[in-house]
Amino acid sequence: MTSTFTTDPSGHRYQRAYAQALGEQALHDLVTALYQPLFTALSRRLGIPHRIETYAQQQAGEHYRRTWLRLLPRVDAARWWLAPSTGTPHLRVPCPHPDCGWAEKHAERTRVHLTAPESAVVSAVCLHHGPYEATITPTVGAYLDLATLYRNLVKELALTSPQGTLHVMVKGGDWVFGSHLVDEALQAVGLARAQLPARLFCPQVVTDTGAKLSKSLIREGRAPLPEGTAPWMLDTRQWPGTVTEYADRLLAMTETLLSDPRHFFRSYSAAEIGRLIIAPSPRSVPSR
Repeated sequence: MTSTFTTDPSGHRYQRAYAQALGEQALHDLVTALYQPLFTALSRRLGIPHRIETYAQQQAGEHYRRTWLRLLPRVDAARWWLAPSTGTPHLRVPCPHPDCGWAEKHAERTRVHLTAPESAVVSAVCLHHGPYEATITPTVGAYLDLATLYRNLVKELALTSPQGTLHVMVKGGDWVFGSHLVDEALQAVGLARAQLPARLFCPQVVTDTGAKLSKSLIREGRAPLPEGTAPWMLDTRQWPGTVTEYADRLLAMTETLLSDPRHFFRSYSAAEIGRLIIAPSPRSVPSR
């Protein structure tokens, strides 16, 4: 997740991820406050254990970093799938200077090369502190910030190694087209089609114009609150009831959507999602 942007006098754009802008503890506290109560209620209701892991935690893990290091010699074969407009997958490592953490958004001056089978050096230029280098190994090194498609490639590659476990990638309907690119990238670096991960694409929530309901744009004041959108759709803590009640309403709506493929494989307006949560009964137009 990206938090802040800025541009230097030469026109290079920079960004700081939440992990650098807020700090790891503040980020952990934010995730705990926003997601943990609801996930705990759902977990208890379903009897299914869960664990929340942020990307900051995932990229620091040995398995993820080793997967990225093993991918590096083959990433050139997938570069046009990962960055169709430029052919350069964006890799960012934040400036290591205390209280800085800025990194080039488009990585124009960022270079990476392997120095050993499990060690790489990334060189980049900081907004405030000039050129710097960072070493990355499976167990130590800088924060590894990858562009979205690149990040998904590494995540899904990391899930192909363990045996005996079915991993399912759950994504919003807006990710259907992006996943085609990730699939092609996975095959470009050596996976067979049978090794591609299972994916579940959930219904997309849209505004009255048909655009995706973007909570971040609304919060930033760059998009109006669509008609029929309740405050709790942007922040579940504003639900006018208990977390357990909200979890029950979500599960009831899910049962409705899963009761027929015509309910699930479609988009829903924010107003209709609100109606389904309040009174979960299907109201779909039959397919012809």
